[in-house]
Amino acid sequence: MAKSKSTESPARTRTAAKGERSAPAAKRAELTPGSEVTFTIAKVPARPAQQKTIRRLMRMQPRIQTGLRRLSIRRQRDVNVPKQRGGRTWVNRARTTKLTHVGEGESFTITVTPQIIPDIRSVEAFLTIGKV
Repeated sequence: MAKSKSTESPARTRTAAKGERSAPAAKRAELTPGSEVTFTIAKVPARPAQQKTIRRLMRMQPRIQTGLRRLSIRRQRDVNVPKQRGGRTWVNRARTTKLTHVGEGESFTITVTPQIIPDIRSVEAFLTIGKV
């Protein structure tokens, strides 16, 4: 009889389980839902997806949300002008304004919720975390 081979090759074994990061435990303990935390961008990520995640987190600031809401109302009122096209009303919509900038040294303060903790974990290598 032949010996059965292991299904997992040594090249595929990893030291950390899926989803675990190598960040210190002290950094993980700071993110409790409902707490206000200030993040500072220590290094700009090279991947556009990570930059987009940071920009999405920055847009959660109340001041930025107010500005985006006001700009949205202005676009609906002034910029997005409806016109007739093919017998129907057509609106050529303008792009949204980016009020946030992902740059080294930029900081933002948000209230941590359980829904955004995975997003924060995915880009925590590029952020420094400080309590408010």
